[in-house]
Amino acid sequence: PYESFIWLNGNMCSILVFSPSKIFLSVDPSRERPLIIEEHSLTEETFNISLKGAAIDLQNTYMVGDSGEVLKPISYDREDNALIFPFNNEEYNIYITDITGKTLHLLLSPRK
Repeated sequence: PYESFIWLNGNMCSILVFSPSKIFLSVDPSRERPLIIEEHSLTEETFNISLKGAAIDLQNTYMVGDSGEVLKPISYDREDNALIFPFNNEEYNIYITDITGKTLHLLLSPRK
């Protein structure tokens, strides 16, 4: 079993439990309401996330692994606003930017 925590900087906190990793979400509180995570899942090879809000700016959406390697999403479904990132059981900082310039910063950390 794995657990994960998601929180927004500021006054509001949410805790979600899912498998098999931890995700931490931070948002710049000086900006308007951020993208909202609608669904997410993790497989042995991918991290999948769909968001409510503006379309994703793929040029400024990426993740950085513990090794420093920068990876882009392997697919984006504009209709569902859904991204698929590669995953190899490493810790990642994920930066998802929408076309209005709002950025979500997620920390995907596999449970050891």
